[in-house]
Amino acid sequence: MMINYIVSKLNRCDNNVILVFDEDNILSNSDIISTLKENGYDIYDFKDPDLFRYYFESKFKIAPSGKLKSGVKLLIRYDGKITIPYDIKMSSSNIAITLTELFPKLNYTVLKEMHPDILEKLYSIYSYYTGKQLSEAETKEYILKNIYGIVPEVINNYIDLIKTFVSIYYKGIELPEIIFDYFIERLNSKDYFKKIKNKEVFYTKDNFFAYLGNEWKTYLNDLLNKTSNAAINFGNNDIKVYIDNLFYEKYIDPVVIDNIDALPKWTHAGIIYDENLRRKRELENILSSVKEKIDKAKSYRDWQNISELWGESLYIFYSGDCSNHEFQDVQKEIEDRFRKWLTNEYSYLSSASYVNGPVMLHHVPWYINYKMKKDGFDKVALLVFDGMSLDDWHIIKDYLKEKRYWQIESTTLFAWIPTLTSISRQSIFSGEIPVYFKDTLMTTNYEERQWKRFWMNQGFYLDNVFYMRSVIDFKDSRLNDIINNRKAKILGFVVDIVDKLIHRQILSVEGLYQDLKLWLKNSDFNLFLDSLAKNGYEIFITSDHGNIYSVGNGRLNEGSIVEIAGERVRVYERGLNYDKALNNNNAFVWTGFGLPDDYSFILSNGNNAFVDNDRRIITHGGASIEEVIVPFIHVRKEEHNAKSGL
Repeated sequence: MMINYIVSKLNRCDNNVILVFDEDNILSNSDIISTLKENGYDIYDFKDPDLFRYYFESKFKIAPSGKLKSGVKLLIRYDGKITIPYDIKMSSSNIAITLTELFPKLNYTVLKEMHPDILEKLYSIYSYYTGKQLSEAETKEYILKNIYGIVPEVINNYIDLIKTFVSIYYKGIELPEIIFDYFIERLNSKDYFKKIKNKEVFYTKDNFFAYLGNEWKTYLNDLLNKTSNAAINFGNNDIKVYIDNLFYEKYIDPVVIDNIDALPKWTHAGIIYDENLRRKRELENILSSVKEKIDKAKSYRDWQNISELWGESLYIFYSGDCSNHEFQDVQKEIEDRFRKWLTNEYSYLSSASYVNGPVMLHHVPWYINYKMKKDGFDKVALLVFDGMSLDDWHIIKDYLKEKRYWQIESTTLFAWIPTLTSISRQSIFSGEIPVYFKDTLMTTNYEERQWKRFWMNQGFYLDNVFYMRSVIDFKDSRLNDIINNRKAKILGFVVDIVDKLIHRQILSVEGLYQDLKLWLKNSDFNLFLDSLAKNGYEIFITSDHGNIYSVGNGRLNEGSIVEIAGERVRVYERGLNYDKALNNNNAFVWTGFGLPDDYSFILSNGNNAFVDNDRRIITHGGASIEEVIVPFIHVRKEEHNAKSGL
């Protein structure tokens, strides 16, 4: 195992403080981090000398002697972009861990593009390799076949192609871009693939399943009318096995067919005939999948997958009469397990690689800047929806899908805890962790300055960068002035609609959904996106934090002793007594990495809130999965309607 090799190398060091040169982000693998922790190592990602000294002095040294505490084993990871001070270098053991060292016969250019979480599997397979040095193309082929189990030679017709992509996207397999591009290149040598007019339907999960949905209706009509218009035979056993799950887990939307009795029973999962029964079955299916995944969850990617399913289940549960006796139990299990995982793993997310997508909110501008350079984007627009959770995003996504010309690439990322607007949103616009903006931690008034400073540091001019907050009405003429400004290249917008609807909501989550749908219907949101696209902007959408439907567990009256008296979080100046918040309520102290030491943060547990007993509200500030994991979306306009892949 790769981790055994790494631990063995670390154990050979004669110093308890080890400086590891890791330019390839190998040590950001979640399983490696967990194993190193089990071996007694604290892991620190070196970004700033002053911050490191503060961390090191406060956590690992004994005052006033300055001696190292007994039993300390500290691993300091750095990537070479920041110079390590001489005294730190000289007082540590110095080693390097590189991809070339681990995989000497594989091409480094390809390896560099791999996500750290697949390196362990690659190492296990590679350990049996005794062949020659592989070229770039040969390394891609080796990884495609041995890691992802995709063998281009056996994909010989259109139905083979569909089966392959159903398997890839349903199982949540994420091919690195360099491997995906190679796969498409290999397919382009096939005659049947050359004839496909709209290959774009295969390039993203959302596009692919939208295409399957269109073909599904054509297929059903073929069965009814004894015609042959559909490009896909869904009756093929290798595709049919996925049908129930594809519809019940909402990968594909069911269709309305009048003569359901004339169709085979196996097709009924994809037909709307009893909406209430359908939604109950969808919820049952998703909850079953969530429970199964919770039991196996280890990495942040596992929790991202769970969060997407949970967001879907929330949307179904609160959208109508869809009671389920398991729902509350599953929610409690999710929150309990997620909190335990956060306690052990959350601090390591901030240093995860963002090359294949941002993991935390402060990665967002760095990732966008990386994509601009890599893909040649000239202009970008970032829309931050204040308070939008994953179930809220489902409503907006459905609205965009109805337009039938938006290509949507969606993933998720982690907000900063506590999930307060001032903390999480500043991290987006500054590209920094909260400890770096501790002087403005409790306000959002510096976001424009932070946004412009970030992009000027990347080489843009001040008049290239724009920021606008409190956007609700997309008819606002100031938006058009910004979009059409000839010098504009980087746009940042704060869209307040979800937050405003939450704070005026007196009905329920269902009421929030209805208000959001009404706003989308009456707003010019689609026209705004259209204007951005026509003016050459790549569009990214995210949220600063989610929200949760909470139940009051008792209001606290502490006067000026509390800095922020939130509904899910209470913030105290360091040293002030917060026992009342802990003793009288179901709450806990949050000590997560990246926050300034000037404050203590008390979070309400589960779905409880610091409000009157049994009062129900939609709010945020805590560490639930609904508040912490939020959507990140890249929206692009298709110039043609993707009705068929042929």
